[in-house]
This record gives sequence, structure tokens and C-alpha cells, in this order.
Amino acid sequence: MGRRHGPPLGWGWVAVVAAAVGLGACGPSLPDQEDPAAPTGQRSAKCNTPCTEQGQCFELDGRCVAQDVSDCRASAVCKAQGACSLGTEGKCAALSQADCEASTECKERGSCELDVDIGACKASMASCGRHPVCGEKGWCALNRTPEEGGHHCYASEDEDCRKSALCSADGRCHAKDGNCVANKDEDCAKATVCKTLGRCEAIWGACQQPCDKQEDCAKRGLCVRSEEGGVCWATLGRHCLASTDCKERGWCTLEHNRCIVGSHLDCIRSAACRKEKKCRHWDGEVPGCYHPDQFKCNCPPKEAGGSGEPCAPGTGWGPMCSKTEE
Repeated sequence: MGRRHGPPLGWGWVAVVAAAVGLGACGPSLPDQEDPAAPTGQRSAKCNTPCTEQGQCFELDGRCVAQDVSDCRASAVCKAQGACSLGTEGKCAALSQADCEASTECKERGSCELDVDIGACKASMASCGRHPVCGEKGWCALNRTPEEGGHHCYASEDEDCRKSALCSADGRCHAKDGNCVANKDEDCAKATVCKTLGRCEAIWGACQQPCDKQEDCAKRGLCVRSEEGGVCWATLGRHCLASTDCKERGWCTLEHNRCIVGSHLDCIRSAACRKEKKCRHWDGEVPGCYHPDQFKCNCPPKEAGGSGEPCAPGTGWGPMCSKTEE
């Protein structure tokens, strides 16, 4: 039988050689072409703030993106929300349960459970109920409103607030806007802050001292709680007369819910008059009691660049000008 002859060297061998040198059906490949699925940006000073806050330190197509996991781990969003890994779309994401549990959001708001589908740390009804914030702050329910920064634990019922440490310590036993607040004097009266600090009235969501027990009552005569807003103000002349400011500085007259220096008499009966000779009342830009020499000054110039003219005591600039000899 004659010998069978195949193609020289064999077509299979040719194909191997072609693959080795980069030959294809359409010619040679382009070794320098970048993979469009993984573009690379450059570190940029324009991204300093996004880098610190979000781990997005590289500039790519005019926007800042995350491309290095070490940047994610060093960012504020890692510490706060557990977003310490590289995610999609150039953002850092939460991809580790350990990172979630180490985050501030977990410790302070109960967002401790990893949701790998969205790359974020979230809370659940079960996790809120067993988290320390439930017993401490009454945050035992799950907030499900992402548009308001939701998926964290919050206070939704008075019952949860009443079981919390905030109720027994600070009188904050009522749920409002996701937090426990004080809205009843009886809750404040039972709380530790009433017994130790005298904060026994519920004002603006917190237990506070009655106005007549506060320092500003004795010092400034602000001894009565206003009905619109809960601030302390002066409503009785006797509170002004009994105040420290009256005895020391002459602020003895009641006007528009505050104590002021109303006359020379207020100054004359003050300690400032006896000790410092500040016995004259002035109700200008800086009202108060002043020494007579403080009224010896030149009148202000009549025109720009003009010289001042002598004026009678008590006129001109008054206590607002420098002391000069007449």
C-alpha cells in the first residue's frame, strides 16, 4: 500500500502557532486596548473630600469613584455605615457582617445586619428588640422610611419609652418623632433628674428646673415661664428689685419682660455707684450706669474729616466715646 500524505506539518499545528502569536479570524489582537468593563481612573485632588467621606479617590470621566479597597476602609462611610468594601458603580459598599457590627450606625441606631443584595447595613424588627438602644432609649421598633434615612431602630410607642432608661433617669417617657421625650410633669417628678438636679417640669420635651429655681431668676429677675415657648422671663417688678443685677449694677426696672436700668435712682442705689461712682444713668446704645467722667467727650465731627467740637456733659457720644478733658 502507498503511504498516505496529509497537509504539510498538519493544520492543527498551524492553529496552535496562530493562537500563540495572536492571530485570529480577523487578524491580530490589540494588546494595548483597555478592558471597557474595568476602566481605570486617576487619583485627583478634586476628589479629596469624596475620598475622605466616601472612599471615592479616583477621577474617572469627570466624577469621583472608588477603586481601592484601602480607600474604602479609611473613609468616614466605612466607620459610620460599614461600607468598607468595593461595591459597584464606583462606590464603597457593606459586604461584611463584621464591618456592619463595627459601624457607628450599628452601635447607635441598631443597623447591624448585612443586606448583601444592596451592599448596606440595616436593622430589623428582631435586631431592634434585642439591641441595647431598645432598653436605653426606647428605640425598639423598625423605621421603614428610607427617604428619611430609615431602616434603623426608633421609638414608636410610649410603652417602649416607659420601659427605657431615659424614662426613669430623665423623665422621657413619651414617643415623639422617633425619640422619647418628656411631656408630663409627673414623669419628670419621678425621674432621677428631678430628685438630684431639681429638673421637675416638662418643657420642650425635656425635664427642666422651674424658672424661680434657676440661676437667672436670682441674677436677672427671669422668674416666670412664658406660655408661648417656655422661656423664662421677667413679669414682676419685685423680681427685678430682688435680683443680683439690681443690687450690683442698677438693673432694677421692669420693661418688656426684662429688667433694665430705668433711671438715675436705679444707679444711685447700686453697689456700682457706692464703690465705683457709676451713678449716672444712660439709655443710649449701651445702656447702664456710668461714672460722670465718662460723659466728658467731644461731639462727633459734623462732616467727614472735620474736627470735633466741645459739648456739654451728657450729650454727644456719651459713654460710647473715649474720655477726654473738656
